[in-house]
Amino acid sequence: VSIHQQEFDSSFLMDTLIDLVQVESRQLFAPQLKLVMSKLSSKTEEEGPFDLPEFNVLSEAYFGCWEKFGGDTMKVAKVRNRILGSLEDHLGLANARLSELMEKHAMSKKRHGAGTNGKAVNGTKSSSSDEVTSNDIECCAVWLMSALCEGDEETRKLALNSIKISARILQTGFLNEKMSEGSKEPDTHLLCGLLSVISSFSEDIKSGREGLATALDDFFSESDSKAFDVNDLVPFLVHNLSNLSHSEAGANVYGSLSEIGTSMYRIKALKETLIEEVEQYKDFSSKDASIATHHEVELISSLLRCFRIDQAESFSKAKPEALMDWFDVFVACIHFPFNQKASWKVRESAIALMSPEFVSAFSSERQTILVHSLSFIASKDDNEGVRSKAQKALQNVNVSAAVIESLLLSYVRDSRSAFSKPHKPNAGSKRTKLASEPHSKYSGGFTWVKDRLFDSKFIGLDATTLALELLSIIDCDSASLIPSLVDTLEALAYLCQTSKSVDAPKSGSTASALLSIAQSAAAAMAEDGIEISSQPTYALQLGFSALYDTLDADRFQSASTKILSACLSCIQLVDDKTVHQAAMEVLGSVVDNLPARQRDAQATHVFDAITGAIALQSQVSGGINKSFFKSIICIVRPFLSHRNVKVSTWNGFLSSILDLSQSNQKLFFSLSKQIWVEEGTLKLLLKNILLNDYKDLTQDSLRDVASLVCEQYDCSESLLAFELLLADDAATKRGVLLERALTFILAEVQSKKTLYKVSSEKGSLIKQVIVKMDALGDDSNGPSNQSKARLAYGLLKKLLEQLDSICTVNEYAEAVSSLQSLSRSGADQRVQQKALKLLITKFKSCSHEPLSTKTKDAMLNTITHNLTSDKSSPAMKQHALLLFGSSLTYYKSGDVFAMLELALTVSAAEDLGKSPIIGDAMLVIGSSVQVLKDQAIPLVPRIAKLLLQCLEQNTETLKASTTGKDDSGTRILIQCGLYAMTELVGGLGNMVAPYLALCYSILNQILETSCSSSTDLLVDKSKALIDVIARRVPVRLSLPLLLGAMENCECPPSIKSDFAQSLGVMIGLMDHSDAAFYHHQIVDFLLSAFDSRRDFSIANAEYAMYESVLTDVLSSLVVKLSESSFRPVFLHILDWSSKGADGADGRVMRGKLARRITLFHIVIKLTTKLRSIFVPYFKHLVEVCTELLECSTPLELIGGGPGPSKKKKGTSAESESDAATGAMWVLRLEIIHALKRCFLYDNVGFADESKFEELLPVILSSMSDQPSESVCSNVLNTYARQVLDIASIASPELVSVDRRVEFNTLDIIARETADCLVKMSAASNDDVLWKRFNSKVLMASRTACSRTKLV
Repeated sequence: VSIHQQEFDSSFLMDTLIDLVQVESRQLFAPQLKLVMSKLSSKTEEEGPFDLPEFNVLSEAYFGCWEKFGGDTMKVAKVRNRILGSLEDHLGLANARLSELMEKHAMSKKRHGAGTNGKAVNGTKSSSSDEVTSNDIECCAVWLMSALCEGDEETRKLALNSIKISARILQTGFLNEKMSEGSKEPDTHLLCGLLSVISSFSEDIKSGREGLATALDDFFSESDSKAFDVNDLVPFLVHNLSNLSHSEAGANVYGSLSEIGTSMYRIKALKETLIEEVEQYKDFSSKDASIATHHEVELISSLLRCFRIDQAESFSKAKPEALMDWFDVFVACIHFPFNQKASWKVRESAIALMSPEFVSAFSSERQTILVHSLSFIASKDDNEGVRSKAQKALQNVNVSAAVIESLLLSYVRDSRSAFSKPHKPNAGSKRTKLASEPHSKYSGGFTWVKDRLFDSKFIGLDATTLALELLSIIDCDSASLIPSLVDTLEALAYLCQTSKSVDAPKSGSTASALLSIAQSAAAAMAEDGIEISSQPTYALQLGFSALYDTLDADRFQSASTKILSACLSCIQLVDDKTVHQAAMEVLGSVVDNLPARQRDAQATHVFDAITGAIALQSQVSGGINKSFFKSIICIVRPFLSHRNVKVSTWNGFLSSILDLSQSNQKLFFSLSKQIWVEEGTLKLLLKNILLNDYKDLTQDSLRDVASLVCEQYDCSESLLAFELLLADDAATKRGVLLERALTFILAEVQSKKTLYKVSSEKGSLIKQVIVKMDALGDDSNGPSNQSKARLAYGLLKKLLEQLDSICTVNEYAEAVSSLQSLSRSGADQRVQQKALKLLITKFKSCSHEPLSTKTKDAMLNTITHNLTSDKSSPAMKQHALLLFGSSLTYYKSGDVFAMLELALTVSAAEDLGKSPIIGDAMLVIGSSVQVLKDQAIPLVPRIAKLLLQCLEQNTETLKASTTGKDDSGTRILIQCGLYAMTELVGGLGNMVAPYLALCYSILNQILETSCSSSTDLLVDKSKALIDVIARRVPVRLSLPLLLGAMENCECPPSIKSDFAQSLGVMIGLMDHSDAAFYHHQIVDFLLSAFDSRRDFSIANAEYAMYESVLTDVLSSLVVKLSESSFRPVFLHILDWSSKGADGADGRVMRGKLARRITLFHIVIKLTTKLRSIFVPYFKHLVEVCTELLECSTPLELIGGGPGPSKKKKGTSAESESDAATGAMWVLRLEIIHALKRCFLYDNVGFADESKFEELLPVILSSMSDQPSESVCSNVLNTYARQVLDIASIASPELVSVDRRVEFNTLDIIARETADCLVKMSAASNDDVLWKRFNSKVLMASRTACSRTKLV
């Protein structure tokens, strides 16, 4: 109602229309929409490109919604789809009306004839104001073509539908008849054909702008209609897009024309449009914001893309200068202001036109403008993609050196022009503008282009900087630019110099002129408030970089002096480390190619400049970078080969390096190592660092610097430099130098052992150290330089030790071999001995590494020489033998055999008991036999004779030595002999059988002498030899000798155990046939050995262990025997146990009791070993067990009364009774334990009714007796633990708190008895026996004895 009654402006009504279009239910608001459309139509009836007012309204709403929604694509697509739907409805309605009119026209023609038809129809047509005209169709066509380029698929679909309807309207021909007298008939035919083609490309059109471009290209190239000229297509579209006057439509449609026709055709058709679109911004500057909208920028970009040159050859031949009236506009597009939204598209499109043919079509002045513009964009554009395309364009365009030179000399030319005129206040801009004109022939009126191309403030400095940047982008013949480039660099250096006060150069000189020019330019810039320090510095960096890339050995020779002067001037005038670095790189290339005489003449100036540059670089924050140091090192390298230059300049230069920080020093020396590859460079550095005195630097600091230098070189190079430094004659004569050098080398090797260890030059340094020690040996005793020589000698000795610790065997062996050429004075022999000792240690500590043939020969010569020489001291011979022993695994067997013979010869000539070399000889002999094995058989008699003689002699000496006398030397000799004998037997066991008797005899003597100490090394060595004999000598040879040795052995049981163990080893190595053959002999020996129990108390742990070893030996033998062989052996042992003297005979224990204890010890071992196999043999023991268990006193146990007995002095009947009582309880424990084991392993039916009847009552009745507490604690518990391996002591927690007697607190026999009864009951698998067992056990518990009850 408000809209109907009041008047509103068009913008409000348009916003209302767009809001209504967005409503989902359009029918609900149809009256309101119609009302707003009528209001807007009435307001735009006389305006807009369409004849139909509704179309004007719809088009304005279509294109205006973009701005209203701020580019929101979803909202814009929704509104535009609704608008296109309304347009489709209008066109459909118009098509229906035209169809109706066509029918009426046809009927009227039939009735009245053709004469009145045209007037009637035309009259009718002209009387209707809401019908579609051809102008509407034309404007709709470009509108709909723009819509086909939209990103929304629905939009493109609706636009295509409207195009199809428009094509049908045009195909009726009614509009052509109506306009037959007008001028639009050709356009109507063109449009009809175009819309028809677009309609036929429906599938491609859906893809957007590319599809439309394809359709337009096909229409243009394939249309053969005579009704219209296809060349009118682009002008037709330009005309209608101009009428439509929407930038978005133009951007879309022009963006589809880039492939239409030739480039010349498109340029002619579109250049006026481009000029018109761009020139409307002519007066805007580069700093103005938002001079164009997004779609306006897109339009310009699309137009520029249509100017793409696709026929380069024809374009180049045509030289179309007449078409270049848009050149200024084109340059303006290249510089299109950065601060516009999407403006980069304009610049990118303009740069895309810059092909070589395009640029070559212009004059040199215009080419300079284009190159200047491209350089500006490539350097300063705010879009990375545009910069990249500009750089590629510059690389593709053939830029002549003249064009670059014109830009390059801008600063020099303009500065000279300014210097030639008097300076006037406030006239700087005018003057600099005039000065810039020679290289900026741009005549266009675009303000933003003038701001960039006219270097009005910096007097050509911007153009020069761009030219220098251009040189880093393009690839051109720049050799001709060297003079101009050098002039420019010098001028820029003096411009930088104006920022500080300096003395004016002499009048009339080139430097004076350059400084005056720079001062004039600086004054002009300062007047405009421009800071001049940064841009000249940046330009200098670019210039030196370009000059470095330009240098060629064949081209720059003529300008080398000028380049050298320019580099030195820049280094001295400019206080900027990046400029220094760039200048240094160029200077290095120049100096490297200068003639020697010219280079020497410039040395002082070059080194002065370098020293100043280093000082400046060290003061700037951030330190010195790698490239700067690399440049300095390259500059200095050619001067290293001229001694006069080094003497005059080296120390000053090195002093400047030493003033730097440690990190910078490290960087410098690291790079110098890479570049200074001349031999002796490291030695030169070390010599100059260590030998000269530098201000504010101590010797420690200098050594740190020298160490830092060495870190940059590999270890081999460092060691080679150390050797050269020590070999320097001048250094040798100067004591201070030698001391400093040795102190440094020693500290270096000590601190970096791991690094120097991998070097292959250590041997050479060792040789040099040895030579230097030999040279200083005489000086150390002289009156002059005595203290210095001794100090140096001591340092050399320490250095030799350190080198030995990191040397390989090969390296040190070669060095040691050189000692043989020295004299045999005492000092020399001490050095040789120390060297040999270190080499021996090296052989012992290092892993086995192959020795070279040369090293092996040198080592053998050294050993032979020291062993055979009359001048060799015993210590030298000793070290030679040790050296051979530690290194013999490296030699061939023939060499080892020869050296073994030599060792035997040397040893035979010495006193076997006193010579210090005998022990080492024994070790060498043993090691040699170990290596040679069977190859040593020819020497076995000599070896065995020497070893046994040595052992026998020293054993007698040991036995004869008085208590407290130091016999360590003798013991060591015996140990060495035992080791050698062990190796001999281990390697050649069967060959030493003839010497075993004497060997066992000596072993008995050694063991008897050393039996007092179980930890004596002699005992260990003897045991080792006994074990080796048992393992390596055949049984047939060694067994009789071993048994004889054991019978004659008077050693304690602990020593005898070792012989017994060796017997067990022999038995373990026997096969069954050998066991069957020797078992009688072995059993008889064992039984005789068992009889020694009578000499020891039952509590003697040492004998208990010995007897355990013997029983183990017997069990090992039994395992080897068959059933038929074992039964007689067992019966023999049983019979042996029943015999024996009952009298004490001065022994500790009666014979029969001792044998019974041993019997059941054997039975327990055999039962444990054989288990169920041995159970049947218990039938022979049942009677013995019952008889012994029934005995309650020792006398009953052994049978008979006390009888007369011979007592030992000092003993009493009471003590003998105590010993017998303890033995009785041990025997009872063994019997119970043996029965327990029997029942445990009984799976053969041994525990039958008869065995129950015999054993059970006896076992139950034996519980009535109880051992005394002393017997339990002193005898039973110890014996049970050590021999029977039974836990005899109850755990404390099992004792009741109230001290009541519990089972776990009972004595060991009670607990073993209970365990035996349990195993007995489990062994009898019979209910009847179980009942009897249960009954008898219960009956036995009817006693007052708590022990019996608990059991």
